[in-house]
Amino acid sequence: MYSYIYARESAHTCKVKVMRKKVSLLFIVLLLAILTVSMVACNKGSQDAGKLPDEINPSDIIDDNDDSPLTAQLRFSFPKGATSVFNSKFTDEFDISDVEYYVVYLNTQTQAITEGMHGNLSESMLQTDEDKANVKKAGHHQIKVQVEIGKDEENNPVYVKGSFALHLQDRLAPENKVQIKFNLKDGNRVATPQFNCSVTDGIATVSVLEGVKFETWDEFISTFRMTIDEDGNLPAKALESVSVNGNVYSATSKNFPLVINDSFNGKTFATKWTNDTVNVTFTLAVPSDAVLEDGKVAPSDNEDFEATQTVRRNLERAVAPATDILNVYYGYYFAGWYLDNGTTKGVWDENDTIWNFAKLVGSSDVTLVARWTKRVYSFTLYMMGGEFAGNIQNARVGNTEITSDEIAKANGLTVISATSTFGIESQKLTRVEFSGFEYGADYSKCVAKIAVTPAKEVYVIITDLKDKLVKGNGEYVKAEGIYGDYQCQNKVNMTRVDGTATKGYVKWVFNSSDNAQENLARLSAYYSEVVFKNGLSVKADGSLRIDKIADESVSELIIPAELIYDGATRKVSEISSEACMNLKALTKLDFSDAVNLKTVGAQAFAYAPHLREIIVSETEAIENVGEKVFYGSEFENNYFDTHKGKQFIILGNVLYKYTGQKYDDGNGNTTVRADLVKNLDLSNETYYTTDNCPELSQKEIDALNAQLQSVVTIASGAFANATALESIKLCDSVQKIENGAFANLAKLAKVEVDATSNLAYIGESALSGTSMLETTSGNYISNFSAIVIGKVYYRFIDKTATSASLPLNIEHIAPYAFDGCSELAAIAFANANNIKTIGKRAFTNTKWIKNTEDNPNGFVIVKGNSANKETRMLVEYYSESFGTNTPNIEIPDHVTSIGEETFNFYATGIKTVKFGTNIERIENYAFDGATAIKSFIFTGVEFKDNKLVGAPFVEENAFADTNERLINNAKFYFRQSVLEGLDNINSGKAATTDATTLAWAQLYRLNKDNFVEEKVDKVYINTDVIPTKLLKTDASKNAFETTYGSGTSYNGVVADGLVVLNNTGIVGKENLDLVKNDVKVVEVTKDHSKFGQLYEEGVTKYVVTFTYNDGEGCQVNYGDEFLYVATVYNAIKGNPSFYNEGDIPSIDIWGEGDYCLTGFGQKNKDDASATSLFYTSFEGGEYKFVYTDINGEKHTLDISKIENFDTSKVTDETQYAIVTVNFYGLGTYKFRFAYDVDESKIERIVQDGAISVALNTNVADALKDFKVRLIGQDGSVIVRTLSANAGFQFVNPDTSTLGIKSMEVRYSGENVLSGSQSVALVYSVVLEADASLFEYGYVDQQEVKVGETTYAGKASITGCKAQNAETIVLPTTWTDSDGSVYIVTEIASGAFANFTKLKAIYLATNIETIRDRAFVNCTALENVYTAQKVDVAFANLKESNFEITEKVSQTENEIVYNAVVANLDGIEAVQNMIAIGAQYVVEATEATEENSASPRKVFNVIRVKDGITFEGTQIELFLPDTIQNDPTVTNAEINVYSSKSGVMFKVAKYVNDKVTHIGTNAFNGTENLKNIDLSKATKLDYIGAYAFANSGLTAIDLSKNTALTIINPSAFESCGYLTAAALSSSVKIIGSQAFKNCANLTAIMGVEIVDTIGTGAFDGCPKLETKPSQKA
Repeated sequence: MYSYIYARESAHTCKVKVMRKKVSLLFIVLLLAILTVSMVACNKGSQDAGKLPDEINPSDIIDDNDDSPLTAQLRFSFPKGATSVFNSKFTDEFDISDVEYYVVYLNTQTQAITEGMHGNLSESMLQTDEDKANVKKAGHHQIKVQVEIGKDEENNPVYVKGSFALHLQDRLAPENKVQIKFNLKDGNRVATPQFNCSVTDGIATVSVLEGVKFETWDEFISTFRMTIDEDGNLPAKALESVSVNGNVYSATSKNFPLVINDSFNGKTFATKWTNDTVNVTFTLAVPSDAVLEDGKVAPSDNEDFEATQTVRRNLERAVAPATDILNVYYGYYFAGWYLDNGTTKGVWDENDTIWNFAKLVGSSDVTLVARWTKRVYSFTLYMMGGEFAGNIQNARVGNTEITSDEIAKANGLTVISATSTFGIESQKLTRVEFSGFEYGADYSKCVAKIAVTPAKEVYVIITDLKDKLVKGNGEYVKAEGIYGDYQCQNKVNMTRVDGTATKGYVKWVFNSSDNAQENLARLSAYYSEVVFKNGLSVKADGSLRIDKIADESVSELIIPAELIYDGATRKVSEISSEACMNLKALTKLDFSDAVNLKTVGAQAFAYAPHLREIIVSETEAIENVGEKVFYGSEFENNYFDTHKGKQFIILGNVLYKYTGQKYDDGNGNTTVRADLVKNLDLSNETYYTTDNCPELSQKEIDALNAQLQSVVTIASGAFANATALESIKLCDSVQKIENGAFANLAKLAKVEVDATSNLAYIGESALSGTSMLETTSGNYISNFSAIVIGKVYYRFIDKTATSASLPLNIEHIAPYAFDGCSELAAIAFANANNIKTIGKRAFTNTKWIKNTEDNPNGFVIVKGNSANKETRMLVEYYSESFGTNTPNIEIPDHVTSIGEETFNFYATGIKTVKFGTNIERIENYAFDGATAIKSFIFTGVEFKDNKLVGAPFVEENAFADTNERLINNAKFYFRQSVLEGLDNINSGKAATTDATTLAWAQLYRLNKDNFVEEKVDKVYINTDVIPTKLLKTDASKNAFETTYGSGTSYNGVVADGLVVLNNTGIVGKENLDLVKNDVKVVEVTKDHSKFGQLYEEGVTKYVVTFTYNDGEGCQVNYGDEFLYVATVYNAIKGNPSFYNEGDIPSIDIWGEGDYCLTGFGQKNKDDASATSLFYTSFEGGEYKFVYTDINGEKHTLDISKIENFDTSKVTDETQYAIVTVNFYGLGTYKFRFAYDVDESKIERIVQDGAISVALNTNVADALKDFKVRLIGQDGSVIVRTLSANAGFQFVNPDTSTLGIKSMEVRYSGENVLSGSQSVALVYSVVLEADASLFEYGYVDQQEVKVGETTYAGKASITGCKAQNAETIVLPTTWTDSDGSVYIVTEIASGAFANFTKLKAIYLATNIETIRDRAFVNCTALENVYTAQKVDVAFANLKESNFEITEKVSQTENEIVYNAVVANLDGIEAVQNMIAIGAQYVVEATEATEENSASPRKVFNVIRVKDGITFEGTQIELFLPDTIQNDPTVTNAEINVYSSKSGVMFKVAKYVNDKVTHIGTNAFNGTENLKNIDLSKATKLDYIGAYAFANSGLTAIDLSKNTALTIINPSAFESCGYLTAAALSSSVKIIGSQAFKNCANLTAIMGVEIVDTIGTGAFDGCPKLETKPSQKA
């Protein structure tokens, strides 16, 4: 048996105000939400479990020094006797795990208590080793406990602490008890004891364990509780004090703690009693002119209002009436309860003091009086994209212009204050906030001075507002009225202030014209300049696509048939995915004119919660509809009821959604259910009847049936709600079943079609999660182990099979048809002439595609038939080397089409693709996986009769990746005549209706820079050159150079040099630069697989390959016109003494001439600029080389002299070079060469000043701006930049994390002693973005002004080269190739996907949009912060502020020191900030009579002295990049390093305030992301599906994101660590599975009722107790 007892002695109570410093805001929100529930219960006077137990005095757990009313405490439940002061347990009976703990939350103002987490104690929860020992030994112990209740922002545990008394007895030792007595009498009345005792003649006797200690009076009386009950007119009484042994014990006595020992044995405690209750009276004193709000009840009439409360004196608190009972009057609001001091009795006055409901009521009655404050109303006018007319003037009263407040008041007007808010970038007025209206005021008598632009203010009378507004140019749209809701449904009363209107939204309507042509012009201007500004694009066929809506305030939207755009009238044919999402004001959507609309993308109009009306036309041409187009709208949610029983939402020819059928629940109630339907027959021509559509006429029913029989496409998710569906029969008209159409319908086992069916396509995931893929499926053909639907071969399901064959009637093979069949080596097409289409990756991962017999050269080509014409479909490409061994491929001539994702999986190494002229079609994403591709070559295409001849038709994304960007920014090579023809089509000089030509013209228009004239670069052998010379040590040059002149080739065998030509003729040697970095030299050997036929005995030959058209596309190859052979001389690059053994430089000697090598002292007499190694001739006879050494002596080649060649100057082993010399026809020999050593050679390197690099930057690039000092043996100093070209090498640099680091830098210049020198370079990695690390795209190319800076537009981060970085800082701007500067506002889809090492991302302050999959699977990501630039001047440090550590260098005019900042004396903080520079200069002084001259002094700041102090207020200290320590600074907080450019950053540990959009899957899989602070992103209005799914979030606080109305499906699914979520009250929709499988989620707060809760939103959340409910 257990007793539930509060631990009477608390070592620590964790109050909310303290917790706020440590625990996340979300946890506080949780506590407050719980508190609110408790307060309501308490206000109703209920005496439930939420109230404190009687034996607990609340004053024990209140910290009077903290004004926060909320405390977290511990309670405990014990085995009986374990804590009793009367009896104890034996030590062997007690186990700490028997004790249960409860965390409780107490509001000290209302006394409301709610329990939180609970469990059993463990030894690890005990605070000290002493506590752990005491729970196992006899005695009386106070056991201290701490329980973890959460984590702070640094992920440190936060505890609530408490303690309890434990009494244990040794079985071998007697239990000593003391018998004490209490006198229960008060005159004739006798108290009732509430503890175990015996009572005789009013004396209570009780045995207590000896040694029991009571710390306080409260603890004493809670243990020995005794009261005298009310008796008739006699009041209840409570114990005031006791006395014994000459001592008095009470609440005010100073003699606690009280220890019960043997001196109390047998003694009687005398008692003193006092009345136990007092009255607290609440006086309302409502002002006489207060007007009760409509529908509200006066406080005095409210049954929950207690005018008088009776409480126990000195024991209980008064409970404040709920404020919502009191705030019911127009014109006044309740401002608190005050103690009525009686100056003006019964009415509040300045002498009354506010009452603290946290304190106990004393011993006297209390009267509290309400304070009322005049309510002043405010009104915010939202412009909804409009603005004040440019010619607006001040208001007038009669002939008087209002130009000041005084004039306004003099003319009887009330002046209202107005605050205008302008867009940060656009500087356009967004809203005006008016304040100061009194209840009942006449709006026509109110005037406000309004900033109508940032530079102009005018006085406007409130009732004139609407007429002063315009939108756009004021012609094509007009202000219809001001409404009180965002959807513009209810107009605002603009006559008098009635206390109800707080917001006004301007409703804008299209200003139509009766003239059709004028109307089209107006509508086009309205849509292109306002509604879809920068959101329209031209498709390949010249039609228009709606990509993005700009005016999110539209309440009614008409999709037109055509618009005038880009100089032409164009059909509107497509609405992109998510184009018009989150239109919170949209109520009506009109498609009746959209006769050219073919495609509506996924979620195009999703999350428009008030969209209730959609008008469609019978002539709609819609062919493709994405998933969830109208998700979350009233239209979709209530479709069946609002459309008189229609079961299918059909747009054009697309069945978008099945809504269900009507069912009777047996109780007379009917509901629409899709999840009960088992069988559907859409082929039934009389599907709709008067029985299931009684409200429709027969004509309407016939039209519905005809519409159903015309369906061509089943859209994705169309039957998502039909979870019980087992079979369905489709009508013949259905041609396509899109991905996801029937997905996850577990019981679906049969899809039936007739033999006349037109079904041709089934998406790869159309039937995933169904029973269709089992052998029990009604579509399973056992002879073929396949699922076949009509003439579509959907899936081969024998995953272990080695061969497969197709039935005779098959015409279409679905995408991924043989998915998972890795052993499949043979596929038999029974009748290949029937095959018309093959879906993407149908054969991927099978062995069959590796069969070179069936699929030569990796091309998987399937024979087929289309329109009675034989076809050859290229559907897959296979290469074991993923194309790296065959980077250049040519599509076979007989191929007629290239399918979707053909070059996807095995093509990552392909660089060039050459096309023939027989290809008729290239489908979308055909080359998506060919990520290295550089060139598409269309050699045979011509332009004749205004159209392309020999070119394939290309779908819109044929050459795109899945992000719809041109794959690898590749080039297209066409003849110049083709490019000119496409230019003429796009400019209007030529016209065509040819679909292929129009498709290419569109691709050319969008990617013109990628279309290149085809040229052929050739290497010719030229015999009119003199021998090639070896180059000197310039690694930037080619490995050879050619000079011109007269001469002949040696022996007539091979020419001595190379000349590069193009198809225009010979050009100079400088054209070698065209190929310099891509030249490859392959030696010709006898057995070489490609060049063996060129081999000649005794002749060294090389094949030279080079870059084709600036890409590594076409090798110069043998067997075609690009084969050329020449001899190539190797260059010796760098000083040869620095080559490692085994990497010996060599020289090929062909004949006469100078052969040069750097690093040698003697110069050739005839060439002062060159250093000659030696000269060769043939004086000794043919092939007998004579060479001249560096001393001018001639030698005939003699093997005996080779190792001793000129050793006269060799003084050290490191001062000579080993070089191999290949003498033509004689062999290779090794020479040792000496070179000069000078006494002034470099002997050490010194770092010169501060060095810092940006995070993740390339060190070699970053360091080129910094310098070192090279110190010579004679003391000379050379300052040199840290450039790799200058001979520097950087050993193991690391810029992946912030901090101060060091690395070895080696210098290998020509004048270095001992061959090389090195220095330990100290450098700082600073919080600065390296713009070169990122890839960019355009978001908007319209000028944007931010602050005082104007940018060319907005840009997005599309990728990053720092794949392995742990920390990434995003740049704020991007400079494109034209030099235009764009502000970075967006992170593009997948930009950082799978960056598995990324731990922290620092957003730029202007980021607005985080697109889909931006950080998906960033498994190490922990922090999403904002890097804020800080403008602060560097402190002006003087020489007295430094301590010198070393002298770096000294000249006559300058001394350079490394120094420490020793003090901050005389330094002033600017805006609480101090920034220290990296270097300070004290200028030189001239001599005076008092002082001698001093040189210029330079102080390099390398450290800040530990313990440095700053006398003043607390500051933020910014340190220079050069700081080599982490100093302690008194009264200062070190925020961040500065950058080399003087720009400083301060880390804000939250997402910046401009973010409005977090896309689908944006942070999916970020398992280490525990917290993301979105509290500053108050404009955030979209969090996409799966945005934070599978993340490590422990809490999410969206309470400040008041623009957010929808929690999208699966947004937080499978967040296993998530314990609490706080939503804004603005949230109206919680999508399906939004919080699914959040196993530790306990509460979702902030909103109690929402409009819609999707299916399974809270599935798998067993601990979830507090959550929103759906509106009835």
